[in-house]
Amino acid sequence: MATEKQITANRCNALKSTGPRTEVGKLRSRKNAIRHGLTAETIVSAFENAEDYSDFEEELLAQYSPRSALEHHLVTRLASLFWRLRRATAIEAGLFHIQAQALNESRARSCPEPSTRPLNTVADRSPTNGNNRPSEGDRSELAITFLRIENFNGTIFQKIGYYEDRLWRCAMQTLEIIEASRSKST
Repeated sequence: MATEKQITANRCNALKSTGPRTEVGKLRSRKNAIRHGLTAETIVSAFENAEDYSDFEEELLAQYSPRSALEHHLVTRLASLFWRLRRATAIEAGLFHIQAQALNESRARSCPEPSTRPLNTVADRSPTNGNNRPSEGDRSELAITFLRIENFNGTIFQKIGYYEDRLWRCAMQTLEIIEASRSKST
């Protein structure tokens, strides 16, 4: 139990802590709890296009043609799950891209010889030979990039993988419920 002196001191300190006062400060503090956006309440993050999501949701609604309010809700839930899966994939690809850029810059600074080839990314590689699989050198560079990211934060891919697994389970359950709903109504 707090003493009367502690309670009084706490009340005085609380009056000093009023939070941000400017509009800029208020806007910045709204995002204090956002770390990666994977478990955000809102479906579309600040870095994504709300119109793209709306179009995606409309495509799924057109594809499934919900027959009831329950089916409509389930299809919009499915759109949300697939959008979040897309976000997780984009985060993973972004991590590799950022690390590949850093590795290229490091190599260019330390060894500016023309014989040193920059790290290829999948987007940079053209499928001229009809084979989209990475070459042996590309696999090694991808592995180096992966290890560097893991050394920076050893749990990042584990978190993304766990999140993707959860989303896929939810998506599959949602699809099963949609199918069960349809089979009951026919």
